[in-house]
Amino acid sequence: MTTRITVVNLESGVAQVDLARIVSAIGVQLSRDFCPAWGRAPVEVRAVEVRAADAMHYVGGAEPSATVFMVPRQETDGFLGFHDVGMYGRPYGVVDVGRTLRAPGASLELGPVSVSAVLSHEILELLVDPGCRTWCDGPPDDKVREREFALEVCDAVQDTTYQIGTNDAVDPDAAHVHVSNFVLPSFFGLGADPETTRYDWLNVLRGPFTVAPGGYSIVRSAGHTSTIGSPGDWRPRRRAGRRVL
Repeated sequence: MTTRITVVNLESGVAQVDLARIVSAIGVQLSRDFCPAWGRAPVEVRAVEVRAADAMHYVGGAEPSATVFMVPRQETDGFLGFHDVGMYGRPYGVVDVGRTLRAPGASLELGPVSVSAVLSHEILELLVDPGCRTWCDGPPDDKVREREFALEVCDAVQDTTYQIGTNDAVDPDAAHVHVSNFVLPSFFGLGADPETTRYDWLNVLRGPFTVAPGGYSIVRSAGHTSTIGSPGDWRPRRRAGRRVL
């Protein structure tokens, strides 16, 4: 189980002081909101700045950890970020800072189209399904065909974010950082009581396996994989072998 996440600033164009502030806010989200909601052990998240030539140092290793690389530009076919499994079975993620900041309505740390929200999104999904392999049985489609939903915890609500409170962050400036909304285990029908439970942290969704405006879900049925929802032109699409934002 992943117990440490290192956010590696690979000459991304984000100042290290700004990235440290964003990571501080995500650390609050993990310890206060996400890990208790998903029954996960505490996770340490830290930010380091390295030259691109030294990136391989953070790919190998035996400790139960993951790495998210902040890059200035990545050949990601329009994706703002993705996560996958790399060398030695280590999970990793990539945030395309340049593409994110060029997207409509983009910001460094405010709103859903922000570097902070994309980074939060990738970190949360790395923690729940680092191998991008887990599917959950969902309701059938309109042709009564069985469907499986990818265990992605931010996709369905990716267009909603929330702000870390002033009293929560070690760095007071981190109170201005927006992080990604996320679904709860009940969204996938895991121990849900339909009369009393909510399905995401901000209580946007009204039932399991639903999609909020601007969100989407990856669905597998009859040997085919597709998406449901309306992620928009700049939003995620799936590519073989990885799940992407």
